[in-house]
Amino acid sequence: MPRNIKDFASNPYYVLLRNLTQHEMVAPNSPVVGTIRGECVYLRTHVQKVCSRMAWRRTGRTVKDQEQPIKHTTTMRKGVECVSEMYGLWQTQVVCPEPVVHGQVPRNEYGNVDLFVPEMLPHGGTHVRDPGARSMCKELDIDCADAVVGFEFRRGATVPVLDGVVIATESRDMLLDALREERRIAIVAARAAAETRAVQRTC
Repeated sequence: MPRNIKDFASNPYYVLLRNLTQHEMVAPNSPVVGTIRGECVYLRTHVQKVCSRMAWRRTGRTVKDQEQPIKHTTTMRKGVECVSEMYGLWQTQVVCPEPVVHGQVPRNEYGNVDLFVPEMLPHGGTHVRDPGARSMCKELDIDCADAVVGFEFRRGATVPVLDGVVIATESRDMLLDALREERRIAIVAARAAAETRAVQRTC
């Protein structure tokens, strides 16, 4: 065990509370293995990651009912102090998405499907990543919802990253067949247009 407080910051086995980041904490009921100048020393193996509800959701986990924040952190956003509630892994569980029922895709409060990890795909649903899927679903009257696969920062704001749509698995073949036919028609039309231009150039 280090004899100097500053050496704990990089020590691979022992840690002081002062060395923890905002997204770390010592797991509850972890034993104190020593003290130095009145500060408790813990094993680094007992350090746990803590995240906000949304951060856990992006990993495919959700905070259990009745769980209270284990820690609060503060950050500055556009000059305003924001407080975030943080939870440990032991306070979460794997997300259990609602299933597709009668061809209707379950949605979040924004009308999308959170699909940060494959396990978040609703039972009975299929993720179609084709960029033309949404418009084709509208033509075929197939219920669909945009798939949110992450977030990114644009101009100081957090915006969702969309990648395709989620539909009922029973509609998958119909949609894919229609998309293939649409591409075939587009290719034929493009070839015809190219041939027409070629003929015009020779005239």
